[in-house]
Amino acid sequence: RWIKHDLSNNRQLSSKQAFDHLSQAVWLDSEYFLFQAQQQQQCRFYLQSVDRIQQEAAPVFSCDNLIRHGLVNWQDSVYWLSVAPDQRVQLWRRPAAEFQQQSDAKAELIYQFDFGYRRAQQLIQFKQHLYLLVEKDFATTSLFSFDPQDSAMVWLQDFNFKISHLSGWQAGKLLLATSQGPILYDLKSTKLQRLNTAQGVYNELYPMAENILAVSLLDGTSDILSFTPNATKDIAGISQWLNSNKNEYQLAALQSSAATDQIGKLAFVSERTGIPQIWLQQQDKLQQLTNLTTSARISQLLWHQQKLFALIDGVLHEISLND
Repeated sequence: RWIKHDLSNNRQLSSKQAFDHLSQAVWLDSEYFLFQAQQQQQCRFYLQSVDRIQQEAAPVFSCDNLIRHGLVNWQDSVYWLSVAPDQRVQLWRRPAAEFQQQSDAKAELIYQFDFGYRRAQQLIQFKQHLYLLVEKDFATTSLFSFDPQDSAMVWLQDFNFKISHLSGWQAGKLLLATSQGPILYDLKSTKLQRLNTAQGVYNELYPMAENILAVSLLDGTSDILSFTPNATKDIAGISQWLNSNKNEYQLAALQSSAATDQIGKLAFVSERTGIPQIWLQQQDKLQQLTNLTTSARISQLLWHQQKLFALIDGVLHEISLND
């Protein structure tokens, strides 16, 4: 769903309308933005008023499929990537002013790729051209430029590594988020330059003045949630316990006394510092118990006779709660 965030007071308004999948949004003017959404296997274009974010978006017309980064508003026209029923990658265009009308009659197919390309990936506008990323096969990504003036599609280069995101850079270069890290591609010389100052694998990269805004999607991470059974309702309460962007696991609870069910101490493993460490929470106090300098496999935490034990790399350790 869409969330409107007011930067002046950090207030958030959440749309009541939810979708299975959302594309990026493009602004049509200062009030309306356009996006693609998929709900129950059906893809449609939607028009949303930012001033009425809690009202349902207006459906405009249907689309064959949703490309996450395949939508651009440029020179009074909206361009988007699509994949035809015969699996051919297509580029479409429609006048931006026509998106107030619920009809697909104004949509125009302006280019269709050959059968050799398997998936449309991204469309951006940079300088006076559109640039397209298209997967050629599972190991190769192709870069194209498109000139709307003469409808010419020009192949630029094939890359033998996975590219997840494309952005325009200064001085006629493109910024690529790749499986090998951030790379600059010079449109004139076709040379590649690695950004050694931006280490890591990122899903999306956006130039922001002299900086780069990097987005990393953490697949397969785990978190610890607070679960509160409710005897009067069918649905129990589940809420966030601790905020982290890394794995948290191996939760071990120690009751405050044998006579009560109240939890006195909670030990758990968190990777929030980059290396797995054992943490302890007691009432409102949170402290890090270990200071491991190298990555270790902490496979079990156990409370026994008011003491905390941990199985680290297959060796049993007693963890001091004081130091």
